Amino acid sequence: MEIQNTNTGLKISELAILVESAKTFTENGRQTVTQCCKELYNLIEKDVYNAEKEWMLQGMYNDLCNGNFSEPFYCEQKKNTFKIVVEIYNTNVVPYL
Repeated sequence: MEIQNTNTGLKISELAILVESAKTFTENGRQTVTQCCKELYNLIEKDVYNAEKEWMLQGMYNDLCNGNFSEPFYCEQKKNTFKIVVEIYNTNVVPYL
């Protein structure tokens, strides 16, 4: 997962480490994934808009912030969604900023 070398990119890298290391079989691990997904959305929202890709925002919000985070299996799936959204951000948003 390549991340742009910006302040946003550094923060995304930190969040990615937290998400990857989160143990979703614990409540704290699931809470970490939930918070990181929401924080990722908040970080990239302005860039997505500035890149004139605002049509992507609804899908990113739904993918990152909606769903069942209380079940370990579904929360584990959100970890993969997090990676996918970062890739989409890097390939489809950052080049347009």
